[in-house]
Amino acid sequence: MPVTGIATAIIAMARSLDLHVITDGIETREHLQFLQQAGCPKLPGHLFSQLLPPDAMQILRRDGSISLLSKLAACRPLGPLAAKYAKMIWISATGVRHVPIHCHFDWYPLFHYGFLFYHFHRDPATGAKHLLEAVPRVNNVQDQWALQNLVAIWIEKGYQTGDAAAMVEAMAADSPAGNFRNYLQVRARRLRDLEQLQNAAGAYRERFGRRPERVDDLVTAGLLREIPKDQLGYGFGLDASGVPVLNANRPPDPAR
Repeated sequence: MPVTGIATAIIAMARSLDLHVITDGIETREHLQFLQQAGCPKLPGHLFSQLLPPDAMQILRRDGSISLLSKLAACRPLGPLAAKYAKMIWISATGVRHVPIHCHFDWYPLFHYGFLFYHFHRDPATGAKHLLEAVPRVNNVQDQWALQNLVAIWIEKGYQTGDAAAMVEAMAADSPAGNFRNYLQVRARRLRDLEQLQNAAGAYRERFGRRPERVDDLVTAGLLREIPKDQLGYGFGLDASGVPVLNANRPPDPAR
């Protein structure tokens, strides 16, 4: 069986099993045309762009388009193809299978640019900044909320706790009244609670000359009346140096 026949058979089999198909290494228009006809919608490759470092993404951020490497199509926006590639980045960053389909392409470069800072530079603060720039460009309200939720999570990871709380509080104040504003307020409140715990842990060190072993030690020492309740259900813990942090996972359900 020729290579094209094998590729067509694999794509057809995957689609019959309701699997997502991604074909990497698209380098020519012939590759692109064949795979589109075969029913493969996700087609990253050097025909569209080489792998780009964050600095090179400045061009994409400024122009809102990617130039094909082929000089015959220089400076032509990719439109839907670039959007499909950006949707792959969206899923990998958010874990959300629903991806925006009603939005203009012009917010994708900012999202992609922010993701590069978050993932490759380990700089969630800068990544969140670029995501915030992208929010006004999104037309669909649900997608705006998904993007703002991601911003809030990255802010938590990239800023001092008090600064992060203030930023999420500002996001909540700017959001229309409703469930999403309430959700952001919950995220801001748990950051304020974390800030209180961290201040208490600092006082514990000063008083006893050692770090707390458990979060409950802060209550036992009389520094807090009680441990705040995390309304998202994850709770608070201590890192290796005894500094209070937000737990990454929910505690197991004792009823199970």
